[in-house]
Amino acid sequence: MTPLLTIHKGRACVVATCLVAIMFTGVVAVSFGQRTDSRRAGTTGSVPGALPPFFLIDGWETTAVQAEHTSAQEPLSYAVERLCRLYHTQFDPKSIMRENRSPLEWPDVFGHDLPNATRQRIELRALLDANGLVYRELIPLDLTARALADSIAASIASDHPALLNAADAPVVYGYDRRELDQWWWFDLAGAPEIVLESERKVRFTVWSDDPAAGVAWIVTGAGDFYPRNPDSLDWTFLGRLNASVQGLAEEGIEAYPLTLRRFRDMLAATDSMLSLKSPEAIDDPLGILRARAARNSLVNILQGVASRSRDSGQSEPMRLAEYHMHGAIATLSELASLLYGTPPKVIAIETPLMNSSNLQVKTRVLQLMTDLLKSEKLAMESLSSAVATHEKVRETRPPERPNRRRR
Repeated sequence: MTPLLTIHKGRACVVATCLVAIMFTGVVAVSFGQRTDSRRAGTTGSVPGALPPFFLIDGWETTAVQAEHTSAQEPLSYAVERLCRLYHTQFDPKSIMRENRSPLEWPDVFGHDLPNATRQRIELRALLDANGLVYRELIPLDLTARALADSIAASIASDHPALLNAADAPVVYGYDRRELDQWWWFDLAGAPEIVLESERKVRFTVWSDDPAAGVAWIVTGAGDFYPRNPDSLDWTFLGRLNASVQGLAEEGIEAYPLTLRRFRDMLAATDSMLSLKSPEAIDDPLGILRARAARNSLVNILQGVASRSRDSGQSEPMRLAEYHMHGAIATLSELASLLYGTPPKVIAIETPLMNSSNLQVKTRVLQLMTDLLKSEKLAMESLSSAVATHEKVRETRPPERPNRRRR
């Protein structure tokens, strides 16, 4: 079947990055060559404790080729994984799903989609903790812009990168103070970029009206790791998933079914022009395959929890939720085939999302989205029953003593 969409390869941000690289080629080359002297300048300068005028963190660039997860699809986990690589500690891929506060929401695929700063702050801290990284937090509201910049520069001079709570979870890994307008070396979801101090505040500190925006974490290394009970981790995750059905406004979490309905409404709009994000992988521009993968991961968790549970009040609703989730996965597979074709074809970044001339296919696509919502409603009702039963049982048990990671 001929796909309804067509996508151009290439990313606008790559072009912009190349232009920046060309503009600063001469200076960057000098900076790299002077790095050893810059380290010395921090200890031999006339002002005690003065920072080197230029510094880049050893080994950050090499972590890019070691990272396994796709930056454009998972910028938070991608940044944390690279920090784990830098400090030679193991990254736990399961933490990507477990620490996601709303894993079944429709992926951010449109150009205007931005993460919620409060939710991202919660998830980034959880990912850092789950992977045993040691950090301290800098809050922009507590510091002047200059003090924040000085703190980040001081950490970098100590070979400690800074992770920022901004749209692409950027990592700061270098600076250059030899110009009046300080330069920063940022890693933006895998793409290196030089940003001036005059730009940093707007782009990475006040990118959102949320007070959580721009929080910085100075990551100083890997701490002691205490493994947690897998069953406890899974139930904690399922409890969060159950909460995501209604949403938690105080944590920046929208009721996740609303994101599916919004996507369906966009599909229903006749010849609507929508700007898609330039995807890293061109085979899934609308996020259908990512949505299916999230549900496959959930099925695996449901199977594991149900097999370990001896309480039928928990295991039976869990298996029923798994059954309905299998229906959702089958629906998404058919949706991908209709919209992408087999194999997936290249589609344009800005294009009519649906072609009204093919009314039969459009009608089927909208029916599939309705079926998806129905399947997930039934699955979440069963999950809610299992979680409620588990909470009642847990309340009758003595509380577990939490394992702590030394900082």
